[in-house]
Amino acid sequence: MTLTDVMEKTSHRQYLLWMEWLDQQWNKPTRTDWYLIQLTAELRRGFTRAKNILLDPWKINFSRKKKTEPKKLTAEEIAKRDKALLFPGIDWNKK
Repeated sequence: MTLTDVMEKTSHRQYLLWMEWLDQQWNKPTRTDWYLIQLTAELRRGFTRAKNILLDPWKINFSRKKKTEPKKLTAEEIAKRDKALLFPGIDWNKK
């Protein structure tokens, strides 16, 4: 499904629910995932002499970056920022 299809067929609320569901399901491997993990471990066993290869190291854990809260600005910092945006050529720090 392309991004434009997703944007046309789902609302913002559905998208947020979908992302929440994915966050909960990503790190719960299905039966197919365990078969693929076991296949990878068996391939590794074939290329090394070690015969005690475990499955858990082959499991990939997914995560997303958490949103960070923006820093609260003081009145002085807001004034400096606004002056810099309104008058970009003036250096307000000169005396």
